[in-house]
Amino acid sequence: MMVLQVCGEWFQYVRSTNCSDALLCLLLLTATLERALGDVYLSVSGAPHCPALLKDLLSSEELEQTFGRPAMWCLKAVIGPPTGFNLRNIAWHGFLSAADLNRKFVSFLLIMAASLGQVLESRRLLQQIHHRDPVSYVGKLGLISSVIPPIHEMETQSLIDVIDRSEIIPAWSKDSCIHCIRLLRSDRHWICTVMLLPQLEHILRRIYAVANDCYERVLTAKSSVFYTTFDEMLSPLLLDKKPNQLASILERPQLEYLFDLLSHPEGLRLRDKLSHGEVDVYSMPVQVTDYVVTIFISLCYQWIPSALDSRDESGTSLEAALAGVHKYQVLFHPSAFLRRQIANAVCDVKMLEQLDMPDQLRPHHCAE
Repeated sequence: MMVLQVCGEWFQYVRSTNCSDALLCLLLLTATLERALGDVYLSVSGAPHCPALLKDLLSSEELEQTFGRPAMWCLKAVIGPPTGFNLRNIAWHGFLSAADLNRKFVSFLLIMAASLGQVLESRRLLQQIHHRDPVSYVGKLGLISSVIPPIHEMETQSLIDVIDRSEIIPAWSKDSCIHCIRLLRSDRHWICTVMLLPQLEHILRRIYAVANDCYERVLTAKSSVFYTTFDEMLSPLLLDKKPNQLASILERPQLEYLFDLLSHPEGLRLRDKLSHGEVDVYSMPVQVTDYVVTIFISLCYQWIPSALDSRDESGTSLEAALAGVHKYQVLFHPSAFLRRQIANAVCDVKMLEQLDMPDQLRPHHCAE
């Protein structure tokens, strides 16, 4: 029943007059398709692992034998490697404008998803498909909440003003960003996370291009050139082995924040896991949304010509809400785990002083 409700909601996104909804549908659909096809692959092949890249998954013999070659060719042409439309990568890496997205592609993928389901049903394979459990961030929420304020409780107009005045956000993406922020205080806050992550990558790409004087890396996504993605932007070295100058523009706490959010193996690796369908977005904790929105607004705020003097109804200034970013200390690097373990060990040792010492261990007893 839940699947039918979700699919019905996605069809509503395609029919919506807001072009951002069609882009949201594409992001959700490509991630869900990749995850579902991976489940089918693992179930029919018995392999211990699924191909890491979508293009390799779509080229697998197992899926071709299950769904047929024409279906796999169609998917490869639309969401497969860069030699096709490559819509999945272009959308998730922040190259695609909502206004430039042709809804026919999204409608096609919805129909394809339904058709693949019918194939499984007709071949009586549905009951044999084992679905992997989604990634859970519950165990990380305490750490995140300890350093990041609940930005979703602020008046959204303060955040919208930042986006509207920031010079780092291209004009074609401002409407989509503002649309997301308007949903921040609703039960659909997860939309902010899904929609803002590609925008976060795009504005970070612009900052990276300014820092390293490589403006051509922003303009387009080409089939013959690797995209400039988070991994490259956060690397200490450029492709030509020169030092990455991103740290000359962003503060160290901002970089550590981005590493925790996107890169560290024990961190959230949120864009990775969301884009590959590993996260159940409908049950995403609001703290994760706060984590994304806070760094996004922080970067936007840095590129406003003059500071805003805005306060929400509670009197909390925007600067105070973003102070957590500028004082941020890495949470999910091995050194951070070691630091917390040492702190816990010191606390345990101090608690020993409160315990009564057995008589046989007292100094006068030992002397006897």
